[in-house]
Amino acid sequence: MKKLIKQLLDNYDETNLTKRKNSLKEVVQQLILLNLSKTDFFEKAAFYGGTALRLFHNLNRFSEDLDFTLKEKDLSFQIKPYLSILEKEINAYGLKVAFCEKVKASESDVKTAIARANTKELILYFFDDDITINKEHAIRIKIEVSVVPHLYANYQTKYKLKPVPYEVVLYDKETLFASKIAAILSRNWKSRVKGRDLFDYVFYITENVSINMKHLQSALRDSKVIGENEELTLIKLKELLKDHFLKIDYETAKTDVMPFIDDKSLLSLWSSHFFISITEQLVCQY
Repeated sequence: MKKLIKQLLDNYDETNLTKRKNSLKEVVQQLILLNLSKTDFFEKAAFYGGTALRLFHNLNRFSEDLDFTLKEKDLSFQIKPYLSILEKEINAYGLKVAFCEKVKASESDVKTAIARANTKELILYFFDDDITINKEHAIRIKIEVSVVPHLYANYQTKYKLKPVPYEVVLYDKETLFASKIAAILSRNWKSRVKGRDLFDYVFYITENVSINMKHLQSALRDSKVIGENEELTLIKLKELLKDHFLKIDYETAKTDVMPFIDDKSLLSLWSSHFFISITEQLVCQY
């Protein structure tokens, strides 16, 4: 069993502690997806966000969390039953990963859970040598499920072959891009600049991915970035993004994303002028 899941580490460079932690976190992420696929979860929900882009479309940065959305609104959805299944199945591999639901003080459209594992234990489990590490440090993966989905999402089924073949339902690339732009325009950037969003934005444009505009319009209406009856055109979207890119602290944004990438030179051009310029290359899908 250990040999089977160790295959997931074959393509990683594990030469230092940060890279080992990132690669081990990604192994746990993939085991979570594998074991969710054994349940009815993907009949109800779809995978999206940076980790979906990383694992299924080769995004060149690590990603921390697992983001899902229900395909249809269901305020009664419960994440807890899946957590007990995940803990049982993943621990059967010999990994000690604990799952708990994060109970919120007020009603929320997002169900949240946390997966935790001791970093030192995982390193000793997978590697022959030991890197000095704080014994208390934990790998932490946030799992979020939105129970009120935005409209007009398109889905696709993708497959992984390791540690055993399994399938995952996720947003298609056009809808993934739309959800990323919605996050860029909707986040409260004053509290934390998400350089990872900007990194992904560049990736989508580099890959010539078009935008699912119907989905983006629905998301921006829900977050009140645009009015409830306002039509989102490509010209309007470019204006919103360009105005947004003028307000960002790019040095802080770089600091946010640096722990998750190998090639820091990819950030050298980051500035308002750079992001405004590449925004002209956006194309959309209505």
